[in-house]
Parts: sequence; C-alpha cells; structure tokens
Amino acid sequence: MGRRADRYLHGPAERRPILCLIFGTTTLFDAPTLAALYPTHKAFTSAYDKALKRAVKKGWILEPDAKLIKKWAAGSNIGG
Repeated sequence: MGRRADRYLHGPAERRPILCLIFGTTTLFDAPTLAALYPTHKAFTSAYDKALKRAVKKGWILEPDAKLIKKWAAGSNIGG
C-alpha cells in the first residue's frame, strides 16, 4: 500500500487488465482528507519533496524526471 499526494494506491486488483494487476488500483482522496494530510501548500510540497528524494536515491526516478515532477508539485493547488 502506498500514498501519493492526492490518492491512495492499493492492490493487487482482481479480474483487471494486466497493468491493474501490476499496479493495483487508485482511489482519489476527497477534499477533507487532502486538507487533513496537507493543511498548507508548503506542507504538501515538503512531504512531496522528501518522498521524491527517497525515490531518486533508490533509483526509482531519474534526476531529470525528478526536476520536472518537483516543478509540477510546486505549481499544484494541493494543500491549504
């Protein structure tokens, strides 16, 4: 199980296409849940940046991609 900024990932899903079996399913967070997790935009970007750094360190995300992803997070309206 894992958490992303605006959704909860879980799996594996049954009787789904192969990609669903590999990646599980996704459930979007509602507004109250997002507000509880990230009361401010800074809280969101801080948590996101920490998770992104871990992913780069483990080799799951390449540094050039991480720069683009970080830019997306900074420009998002998540938090607050």
